[in-house]
Amino acid sequence: MEIPDIVNFEEVIRDVIPSGKKFVRCEKAFLTAPGENYASLMLGLTTVIQDKGNGDSKEEMIHSVAKLLAPCEFMRQFMNIPYTVRNELAFYQTIVPTLRNFQKEQGSSKSLQFLPDFHGGRLGLDKSKNTLDEHAILILENLKVPGYVLMDNELGLDLETTKLILSKMAELHGAFIALRETKKDVFEKKLLPYFDEFEIFQMAKNDGFMTCDVVVNAITDIIREDKQCSPYMDRIQKIIKSCVTNLHLPKNSAKFRQHVFASLIHDDLWVNNIMVKTHLNKVVDVKLVDWQLYEYGSVVEDILFFVCSSAQHDVLKDRFDDLFKFYHENLIDNLIELKCDVEKFSFDEFQKEMKTVASETAFFYMMMALPSIFPTGDNVLEVHEINREGMLRQVTQASDIGKRRIGLITYKFIEKGWI
Repeated sequence: MEIPDIVNFEEVIRDVIPSGKKFVRCEKAFLTAPGENYASLMLGLTTVIQDKGNGDSKEEMIHSVAKLLAPCEFMRQFMNIPYTVRNELAFYQTIVPTLRNFQKEQGSSKSLQFLPDFHGGRLGLDKSKNTLDEHAILILENLKVPGYVLMDNELGLDLETTKLILSKMAELHGAFIALRETKKDVFEKKLLPYFDEFEIFQMAKNDGFMTCDVVVNAITDIIREDKQCSPYMDRIQKIIKSCVTNLHLPKNSAKFRQHVFASLIHDDLWVNNIMVKTHLNKVVDVKLVDWQLYEYGSVVEDILFFVCSSAQHDVLKDRFDDLFKFYHENLIDNLIELKCDVEKFSFDEFQKEMKTVASETAFFYMMMALPSIFPTGDNVLEVHEINREGMLRQVTQASDIGKRRIGLITYKFIEKGWI
């Protein structure tokens, strides 16, 4: 496959070219191998610049990554790209700057520094139409250059790294909530336009994929293999049935906006969407990436998915409750710093919402995702395998590590009274 040309690239990248510098050329390379990213085509970019009016000056480099439309038509329809591409671009162009400006106005020292820098983007070549075409592109900083890397999802995150990421999530969730609560006009004008209800994974729903007996039976069979969980199969099957019904609701559904702790949520935050920087074998900074599926829903959805998919097994087993208490404390601290009344955001209310969301959507959503996060060795899809059958296979077969985690999470939900 040839590396695609980026039409009018200089125009897209111009805002990150310093004053007094000129564009010289762009060097491109594929960033991901087949099977690593299905929803888009990722390129590594090196933009070469130098002083204006001095062709002999030293060349400098700007390192970026470019996200282009997925080459696979199935994934374009599956992901509903007219919405998801627009929304991810708006996240960096509008939502993040609005939240950062709000933090500054409220006197906060924070500014969402755990997000990658935006280098440029467009929906299409004709800006006047503001419609998606084949030239859509999102360009962000290349986090690998300053030393950020992905962690091993099978090993998972230790306690301190998990808490660090939860603190960053609390900052983002808190900024969104506080803006909504204190500056409703700004919230409705700047942010709400990007939280319209829309369907995603609709092809799968039309195929019966999201409610397919094969998926439900496969997940049920994995859980039944766990000796601690097997006595509770009637309760487990009941909650799965309830969750499946809610999976038919659109993203940004009014039902989920009603939650007290409703906020902007990533909705797909696990190890592969988190990059970390380490020093002396300790994680010292993180960046949260891949914001194409964000929505307006309960923060519980976000933190349950993150903790259950990404924390190390022993952290999940021994510190489950501590992590959610830690998150809530950080959320409250952020709301107070942003001058938001916190009376209705009590820990008791938070615990009630955890139970509601766990049984409403979170349990089955995690159960469907975990086999893909912990696949069997022969279950990583190549691009030509990205179709209904390939994806069905991926969500019904988990590795032994994945099965162990599914059992642990299910039993934790049982212990909490969420099942």
